[in-house]
Amino acid sequence: TFRTPLNAVRAVAVAADGAVLAADSATRDVYRIVDGQPVPLTKGMIGIPVDIAVDPSGDLFVSDLETQAVWRVPAAGGEPREVAKLVGPRGLFVDGQGRLWAVAASGDAPLVRIAADGTIEPVVKERVFEFPHDVVVTDDGTAYVSDNYARAIWKVAPDGTATKWATGDPLRGPVGLALREGKVIAADPHPEARAIWEVDADGSLKALAKAAK
Repeated sequence: TFRTPLNAVRAVAVAADGAVLAADSATRDVYRIVDGQPVPLTKGMIGIPVDIAVDPSGDLFVSDLETQAVWRVPAAGGEPREVAKLVGPRGLFVDGQGRLWAVAASGDAPLVRIAADGTIEPVVKERVFEFPHDVVVTDDGTAYVSDNYARAIWKVAPDGTATKWATGDPLRGPVGLALREGKVIAADPHPEARAIWEVDADGSLKALAKAAK
């Protein structure tokens, strides 16, 4: 039903205790799923939440397209605190060192790190991406960014150098990213792909699952 919980889920994440978290733009909130039921964490105080990342303490970071900001939400719920302003915030990731990474679809720096005090540190300082969506970061500090318009996944070295890593057929329009055992997993909803890919170290792809034709 319109404007009811989970009517427009845009992102999911898993809390440290294993609970599923969901960002829902229909009700402008983030939910913890408890016994199959969505429990609101912010009482509608988030605008258009598009991604969630969980820090080592269990608190949530939420990117909000409406307010053009990244918010911190207490693990148990409560009033969000603005962490930083960011133009077109999208994908978020907390790395093994507890650092928050964020993709910005607009602005001067498309990939940044955000310190606890809100200081924004550009990682990629030029707009090399066409339309970035998500980011994951491996333990050695290498970042991977999905770029739907470029039909590519970029590899970003610790010094900020970005190169196209996985590109061309069969990859068509990657969006969501995840890590599994050090490998990048990518969601590709393009009608000509409709697949979940596992990407090898050399950028080659293997289909983990594909939609039925």
